[in-house]
Amino acid sequence: MYQIGQSVSFIREKLHIVEEEGGAKSQGHMIVESEGIVVAIHLDPTRRKMVRIVEETGDSFNVEYAAINPSEEFKVSFRKLSEDIKGLTSEGNELVKAVSEEYNAKIEAVRDEVLGKPIEINHV
Repeated sequence: MYQIGQSVSFIREKLHIVEEEGGAKSQGHMIVESEGIVVAIHLDPTRRKMVRIVEETGDSFNVEYAAINPSEEFKVSFRKLSEDIKGLTSEGNELVKAVSEEYNAKIEAVRDEVLGKPIEINHV
């Protein structure tokens, strides 16, 4: 059990911005390990235990309770979890995109039946 004011090490995911060629930016995640002081223990919206940590820099983070003072085995599992979530998220996003496109086409077809087809404008 961790206590308020206790020094701990932890592992967490960190959101970072990646600048791509041509100035485009995208978000990515990276795994970081650090140390800090426990300032709160609480539940996240899924009712998992979380710990609020403040680093020496003053930055603070919510960290999974299980990721406090992690073993080397846990670090490997945590990295795999991050990759698995990234893969499932990408797969889900592709499915959502396909369903959205399908239903948008159905909506346009229904609109066309009642409102008529849109006017085509040729740009010169």
